[in-house]
Amino acid sequence: MMRWGRNIVPFLLAVALHIGLVAILVVSFVFAHKPRGGQQAQAIQAVAVNEADVQQAMEKLKKQKSQQSEEQKQKVEELKAQQQKLEEQRKAEQEHLQKLKEQRQAEEKRQQQAEEQRKAEQQRVQKLKEQREAEKKKQEAAAKAEAERKAKEEAKRKEQQRLAEEKRKAEEAERKRKAEEKRLAELKKQREQEQRKAEEAKRKAEQAKREAEEQKRQAEAARKEREAAMKRQMQQEEQQRALQNAIGKARDQYSEAWQRQIRQAWQRPPGIPSGLTCTLRVRLGVSGDVLNVAIARSSGNEAFDQSAVRAVYKASPLPMPEDTQIANGLRDLTLDFQPSNG
Repeated sequence: MMRWGRNIVPFLLAVALHIGLVAILVVSFVFAHKPRGGQQAQAIQAVAVNEADVQQAMEKLKKQKSQQSEEQKQKVEELKAQQQKLEEQRKAEQEHLQKLKEQRQAEEKRQQQAEEQRKAEQQRVQKLKEQREAEKKKQEAAAKAEAERKAKEEAKRKEQQRLAEEKRKAEEAERKRKAEEKRLAELKKQREQEQRKAEEAKRKAEQAKREAEEQKRQAEAARKEREAAMKRQMQQEEQQRALQNAIGKARDQYSEAWQRQIRQAWQRPPGIPSGLTCTLRVRLGVSGDVLNVAIARSSGNEAFDQSAVRAVYKASPLPMPEDTQIANGLRDLTLDFQPSNG
């Protein structure tokens, strides 16, 4: 549009210049055909004076008129040529303006198409961005749902373990109660039998009081000894049961720490498949030092089994309770090794 504005100004100036030239030529032509008053008066005066002068004057006028006619004709031809040249210039300028108009329209059309393409690309990019954001939100929601599901499963598993442990403890307490009742009943029965025997012996030994008294003393001493022995045995059994319970609790308490420490020490051998599991038999020192590791049940993959054995040795020493008796009960372990990353 600006180029067309710059080109129209010279065109208008050229048209105005040619119009001015045409006007000058027309004015010159009109003035050239006006009769000259001085010459006419002179001719009239010559008639009165001399016929020859009149004839000469008329010849001169004819010659001037012929000369003026030739000049006029030449000027008309020049004017026509100039008009034709102006017309050709006008047509050329119109064609040039038309070409500029077409170029401007083509440029506007190209800019419009480019703007439409830019808007379409912007819309496509915006749509793609929205799709990516929607996909991201979908993935985040799925990850959150999966984490919640795993948390619920873990809480359910722990609750089941807690209930199972409480049930086991209740059953163990009931078993101990029945065993104690049975033991007391047997002890009571035994005491009753011993008492009957003592009374019978007393009745039979009335004649031999000293012998009976001695027998009674011996029987009483034997009874006390048996009671003391049974009491010691009960204490030992109770201590043993308490120790086994403590060992079981410690095993449950330290099992996850052992597994975590071994998994952290494990290095995946190249090329092994996922999902492998092997069972290891581990011998520990009281302080948790790994003394020996053996494969109790193979995964079927020798490289994986050996990597598990190396991980156990590398994880040494494993955490152990400070109580020596409990630690002694945990020295022989059977561990199922399955790395968390497959």
